[in-house]
Amino acid sequence: MNNSSWARPGALTLVCALSLTLLTGCADGTAAKPSRPASPSASASPEVRALSQKKLDALALVDGDLPMYKVREAPTDQLFHGSWDDVQIRGNKECKPLVQVISLAPVGDAKAHVIRTAAEIPDVEPAADGGVPDLSLKDIMALDSTAVTLATYSGNDAEQAMKKVTDAVEECTRGYWGFYYTLPGEEETQILEVRDEKDAPAEGSDETIAFAVASPSVKQVGPPAVTHCQVVRHGNNVVSYMTMNMAGMLDGKPSKLDAAVVDYQSKKVTERLSRL
Repeated sequence: MNNSSWARPGALTLVCALSLTLLTGCADGTAAKPSRPASPSASASPEVRALSQKKLDALALVDGDLPMYKVREAPTDQLFHGSWDDVQIRGNKECKPLVQVISLAPVGDAKAHVIRTAAEIPDVEPAADGGVPDLSLKDIMALDSTAVTLATYSGNDAEQAMKKVTDAVEECTRGYWGFYYTLPGEEETQILEVRDEKDAPAEGSDETIAFAVASPSVKQVGPPAVTHCQVVRHGNNVVSYMTMNMAGMLDGKPSKLDAAVVDYQSKKVTERLSRL
């Protein structure tokens, strides 16, 4: 099966690399179960059709939606178009859906998808031209950056995609061993641990599950680097979120999923879908 987007330069560094781009202007345990079981009315039937690319794009965040955030499309040169059959998983093959999430790819048989990045803008006085002022690398690295992947499905494929993620979280949080994955053309990446993250709501959702992945320290020594993810189903559409904070990853400081991004995107999807 082909999926049309996943990160080339190492999935666990892509979002922070994008945050640098956005703000500096360089380039234009026991697994958590879905928080709310799907009701019969929310379940997709075989007759349900995926949204068109145009309608899906209208659900996505745009710049100006969120105060103090810069929103852009993920640059195509940071993404790779290929087949997940070529991705190698060593240690636990059941974890592949989680690799898809952290690689910004839709899980399962999505008919269309769109990717946005939302990077925090520091609360400082704007530059003379009204833009983002010059910031130190340290300032930028202390900001959250979140990638949002929206995907649309037909039939009950959205429910199946959620099941794959839920099953993967359940399987991959057992014990304390991790796994390794290799994207074509990239070096092998190690995941030390997958952790479930409860109490991660999303307005208007039919199902939601959150998890975190711990990878070796960016400094090669010290606490693991942690990336936070959430996958949410709205009818026959699935939204995946991944938040990173490079300073936190370097220093081993606690971080969390950016709830402001999840909240706004969830409300926008719910509102727009109600009009269709």
